[in-house]
Amino acid sequence: MGFLFDNTHESTSESAGYFFHSRVLVIRFQRAGRKKSPFYRIVVAEKARSVKGRFIERVGHYNPLSNPKEISLKSDRIEHWISVGATPSQTAARLFSKNGIKAAEKFIEERVMKPSKAEEKAKKEAEEKAEAAKKEAEEKAEAAKKEAEEKAEAKEEGKPEEISTENSNTEERPEEKSETENAEKAS
Repeated sequence: MGFLFDNTHESTSESAGYFFHSRVLVIRFQRAGRKKSPFYRIVVAEKARSVKGRFIERVGHYNPLSNPKEISLKSDRIEHWISVGATPSQTAARLFSKNGIKAAEKFIEERVMKPSKAEEKAKKEAEEKAEAAKKEAEEKAEAAKKEAEEKAEAKEEGKPEEISTENSNTEERPEEKSETENAEKAS
């Protein structure tokens, strides 16, 4: 079993009676089996120890080659060791989470994968398109601003505003012509 109830050191976890206050504990896989036939023991060990070295307690095993994969876990002992301060490895935490041990879920980190070349290229193209659209929008805004300034200057100088032929009719209505002709004749 390992280091149980040592009276020479003070215990940080008095309920457990262990003296692991200066030791960092991990729950990890320990590979066993022959070449190309892996079999993993799930053990609680000190982090400083080698992977194939001494361990404190065996809390399960995992056989990835059997069909279906064989998993045996002592969930009560795993939860105990996590409560005492042992940190499961990422792989162990995922395995525990899939098998219903809720205490291990807080140790699972998001996987950060390097994007593929195609993803990088697509991202770069999208950024270039966004930048081009932004420049185009800025140019349109500047053109509209200049046009508004020119109209304001034209109004200040007293020049009649140029009427675009697209938006209005340049021909006067016959009724308006007769009124303007009548006004000219009267004067």
